[in-house]
Amino acid sequence: MSGEGEEKNAQVFDITSLDTYDLLSFFVSILSAQAWQHMGLRVKPGTDKVEKDFERAKIAIDCTSFLMDKLESHVEEKDRDALRRLLSDLQINYAKLSLEKQEQSSTVKK
Repeated sequence: MSGEGEEKNAQVFDITSLDTYDLLSFFVSILSAQAWQHMGLRVKPGTDKVEKDFERAKIAIDCTSFLMDKLESHVEEKDRDALRRLLSDLQINYAKLSLEKQEQSSTVKK
């Protein structure tokens, strides 16, 4: 019977009902998670695999940065600081991992 009660409480949520800035925050969250996955620092959901795709990671980070620029002036300072830290962490990790990948490629070629 508990499944029946849960079914009654389950509702479809229409994300288009969200405020524009809430949507931007949601998209930043999704894109940053994708960036971590594409850098190979998080397991791909639904699998136990780590897959690296630096081109996709870069696009996700660039889009995250763009959305943050639009969002920054519309959030509280503590949230703005958290967004800046998130973007900084993404960029630093991307740069570090890209450099490691380049070094590995040049070592293999020698």
